[in-house]
Amino acid sequence: MADAVWSLPTHYTAFLSGIAATYLISIFILTLWTRRERTVSLLELVCIVTAVFGSYFLILLLAESYYSRVLLAAACVLIPFFIGLSFTLGASVQKLMIVILTSTTFLMQLAGPRPNELLTRALHLGPKPQVVKTVIDTQLYAVESLSFRHYFDVCPTATGSCKTPGNGGGISRFAGGYLLSTGEGVLYGLELDKRNGALKVRALPYRVPINTDEYVAKVGENVLNTFRVTDILVQDKGPAFTLFAAHHYWKADENCGVLRVSKFEGEYATFLAGKGDAKWSTVFETAPCISAHNGSITSGSESGGRMAFAGDGNLLLTVGDHGFDGLARKPIVAQDPNTAYGKIVLIDLRTGASEIYSLGHRNPQGLYVDPGGVIWETEHGPQGGDELNIIVRGANYGWPLVTYGVQYGMHIWPLNPNQEEREGFRRPVFSWIPSHPISNLIGVEKGLFPLWRHDLLVGSFKKALERVRIREGRVVNVESIPIPGRIRDLLEDDDGAIVLYVDGGTLVVLRPLAESYGRSRDGKDEGVSEEMRGQLLFASCSGCHSRRDGTVHGIGPDLANVVGRRIAGAAGYQYSSALAKHSGTWNARKLDEFLKDPQQFAPGTSMNSAGISDSADRAALIRFLRAPSTR
Repeated sequence: MADAVWSLPTHYTAFLSGIAATYLISIFILTLWTRRERTVSLLELVCIVTAVFGSYFLILLLAESYYSRVLLAAACVLIPFFIGLSFTLGASVQKLMIVILTSTTFLMQLAGPRPNELLTRALHLGPKPQVVKTVIDTQLYAVESLSFRHYFDVCPTATGSCKTPGNGGGISRFAGGYLLSTGEGVLYGLELDKRNGALKVRALPYRVPINTDEYVAKVGENVLNTFRVTDILVQDKGPAFTLFAAHHYWKADENCGVLRVSKFEGEYATFLAGKGDAKWSTVFETAPCISAHNGSITSGSESGGRMAFAGDGNLLLTVGDHGFDGLARKPIVAQDPNTAYGKIVLIDLRTGASEIYSLGHRNPQGLYVDPGGVIWETEHGPQGGDELNIIVRGANYGWPLVTYGVQYGMHIWPLNPNQEEREGFRRPVFSWIPSHPISNLIGVEKGLFPLWRHDLLVGSFKKALERVRIREGRVVNVESIPIPGRIRDLLEDDDGAIVLYVDGGTLVVLRPLAESYGRSRDGKDEGVSEEMRGQLLFASCSGCHSRRDGTVHGIGPDLANVVGRRIAGAAGYQYSSALAKHSGTWNARKLDEFLKDPQQFAPGTSMNSAGISDSADRAALIRFLRAPSTR
């Protein structure tokens, strides 16, 4: 909290008033207690202050009032301290301290958030940028994951804490690196050093022209997760470029909002240097303009807003139905050819003309045009029924008259309760049940992941990356790859690395582990930490063993918490007699003996592995097994 007291919200001032009242009540009781020159002991002081302050704390809990735990803890320490000083210092010293503290407090209040900003910067408070390396085991690769966290936090803010980016935004290749926009429209230039995995972030003095302040002033701050930048897309022109941004825009004069595409033209060097003004122009905006409803221009987040280039001089834009599904809000806009909502729109960048390319969409989150010109689209269904579609010009995809999903909390979709197949609507290539829910998608076109070549990678808000294998126009299989966060956008880098932008402002870079490190002469993975080596070694065990909670068994027993567990002691698993006859618990020494040669440790054991000959590999695997398991 760094604002002046008189500018704080009501719940803050009420809380601080309670703290002040608690202090004064404590002083009053102690004054009565020390009448007639009676002294107060340390124990009595602590008991009185604790009783008064504890009563206030109980009131906060019972009333479910707002309170700051940090300030509450500070008050617990400072109130007894200052009360104690008042009983030990002389009157003249007390008066001097009152003047100094009062003057300092008053001046800091006049300064607003500035003292807090200086303190935060001087003490390096708040979360710091960090890189987290992990290994993700997939069916075809052990994948190195580099997560760059807190690189886009805004510190400090008026509340005295760092603010992570909100939902939304997008990422695009830009001048050999990347250009990233947060949901709020803040732009960053990114450079990734592929040799050492370092990320250089340059905050740019430009913003996408989303007028959030006007929207908040009219509608309210609680809608910021739905009023946002939905995508950015860069068109390369040699030393120059055109940046397209899809975002919401509030028309204050009409008291309504639209989804707009804006563009900025410039040169890479000038833009990255932060020189010149960003002169944006409007390319397209949806019609009609939408009035606010229940504190938002969307009923939820059905905005769409994804872009892709289609042919020479054409831009495709997905537009969600913004909640007008005929149930939550009427009318049914996705089937109305006179509105832009629930459609994919084709924009001619040369003339500015636009037309409906396809219709019948709910919340089209992903758009990808493959090298053969096929347009792939992903969109959210209601409860269940998220779709992967091939987009055909002029086709109708049925929403909300047909869907493979159901209404939330029900077992039917009210507009088609019998799940009837209706003529004239194009079916999805694949539908996720239950919903995942999915976001943007790309195709694997480079050579870094050759076994994924021509597969689709679909982001998900369910902390997963869906690898979808397409053969002869149909989905052959889908692999769900765990990712630490809700994937908002993704791209394939020039070298084939997969780059993910995750809600909350995290960038994740994926590479095959062996490809990223190479091999040294002794056959070891260069640059692999012991922790990562342990994860990689366990990946080869995961076909038989899980590592969940000690009870999720496969062909072999669950190895969570195996260190310190009784040998052959996992509940619910049927061990071979060769291992069951061993007594004691698994410690590092016994695990090392077993991993070196299972048959020598327990002749006749069903573990038919030849063992791990390298002692360093065994140590790394044991260290990994000691660490807390993740679900």
